[in-house]
Amino acid sequence: MAQAKIFPTECLGRTLIVTPQGDSHEFRYQDLHLEYNRLHEVIAINSIVNIILDLSCMRSLSSIMIATLARLAVIAEHNDGKCVICAVSDELRQVIDTHKLLRFGEFVATRENAIVVLNG
Repeated sequence: MAQAKIFPTECLGRTLIVTPQGDSHEFRYQDLHLEYNRLHEVIAINSIVNIILDLSCMRSLSSIMIATLARLAVIAEHNDGKCVICAVSDELRQVIDTHKLLRFGEFVATRENAIVVLNG
């Protein structure tokens, strides 16, 4: 399987950590769609329940990226898990607040805090 350029992942037990990369306006829709499908496979193969969205590498969020992240959060909910969003800059937080992404997950400062929330 090709190396992920947009959504690198790390499995931690039944938790998937997704760290979207770069400026989401730089990615083509087709590339986003293909990598989202790969995430679906990773979730199914590894029986993922919880998802951590680590936004530390994001400089901006396009509407398609917001929709993709929201869909990942919904998958966690459907798997009786949680979605925790971490490492959000002040600029991204304004965009997230505007698009009401808050309803899709809990926000914490760091990845370590997200792991604590899910284990706790």
